This record gives sequence, C-alpha cells and structure tokens, in this order.
Amino acid sequence: TTLVVRAFLSWVLAGLVADGSPWVLPVALGALIATRAYAVSLSAGIPLVRPEAVTLVRANSRQSIATLLGMTLGGLVAAPVGRLGAGWSLRLAFVVYVAATVAAIRLPASVDSPAVEAATAEPRSSWRESLRGSWRLAAQGLSAQVRAALVTASGAKALSGFVTFYLAFLLQEQPLPGLASLVELGLVVAAAGLGNALGSFAGNRFGARSPTVIASAMLIAAIAVS
Repeated sequence: TTLVVRAFLSWVLAGLVADGSPWVLPVALGALIATRAYAVSLSAGIPLVRPEAVTLVRANSRQSIATLLGMTLGGLVAAPVGRLGAGWSLRLAFVVYVAATVAAIRLPASVDSPAVEAATAEPRSSWRESLRGSWRLAAQGLSAQVRAALVTASGAKALSGFVTFYLAFLLQEQPLPGLASLVELGLVVAAAGLGNALGSFAGNRFGARSPTVIASAMLIAAIAVS
C-alpha cells in the first residue's frame, strides 16, 4: 500500500512540478509519510522472513546496506534523467515503485499473517479492549533496556528529520559558492549514505553487545556534531 501511494503521488508530483503548483509541498509531504510507513512495515516484516541461521541484527544490517546501494543506484540513474526536467525523475520513481509493488505482492504470506496460536473458545472483545490489551502486553514485554533504546532511536530520528529539512531550506537560501544546487544535494545525500553505511557495518560487527551504551553514545555523538 505504501508503495502504491508513493507511485501515485510521484506521478501527480511530476505534473505539479511542471506547472509550478503550490500543492507540491503537501503532496511531497504525503510521499515522505508513505516512505516512513514503508520503513516501519519493512522493519516489522524482516523478523518474519529471515532465515533461522541469520540473526536479526545481521539481517537488519544487510537490509540497511541493500537500501544504501539502492539509493546510490537510484541517484546515479536519476541524475542524468533529471536533466530532462524534474518531472522525468518523478516519472522514473513511479516506474520503480510500480515494480517494487509487484515484488511486495510476491512476498511470503507470513509477512502479513504470522503464525498465531490456535483460537480459544473465549468470546471476542471489542476493538477498543483489544487495543488496550495490546498496549498493556507490549508494555509488559519490553525491558528497561529496550524502552531506553526505543526512546534513544526516536530522538535520533527526530534529529535527522529536523536536520534534513533545515539543510534543504538553508541550501536554498544560502547556497555554497561555486557549487551547483545538484552538487550540494549530492553532497548531503552522500554524507547521509556514508553515515548509514557506517552504522550498518557497526551494527553488523558489534551485534547485541551493550545496545544501550552503543545507542546512547551514537545519539550523544550526533547531538555534539549538530
């Protein structure tokens, strides 16, 4: 669903950019929201399809590296296509999202329907009661370390989101002398990709050793650099 939404919005954005419509920003925001929803669903699906011989940390690291390679390849392809106009890059994204939708539909059924315990004879509860019960169960099943890691990761995501928008507006208002806007954008993307790659390799190497210490140290480093 998130891929279909992004395919549709990419095609719509191609026309809006060409017309200079003020709807570009809200539609682009919708595409960003769909992107984050995709990332969440992807993270939830990985534990359900990974081989037993591969640890979850290693699987997530490989997925991050694959994502980085895809971003790099997409940038290399979109750069020459973008010379024809921003709309053509968005139409290329539409084709990629349609192909990814087909791949997503072909995923194993266990991604959406994990194995569950046999149904009991207890009566069904309302959706509100089920939701409250799920929250209580989730809270009980999380250790203090896991909760701390979740809070830390949320802080890191909030920081990266703020910096992304900040850089976008800053480079528009105060461009770097002697550099084209496309080169500036490429430097930002390259820096983000390098950080993701280093994080993936580090996660693959350190595994589950001292996750709270590692997450806290990385967040402190990000704050210090900012």
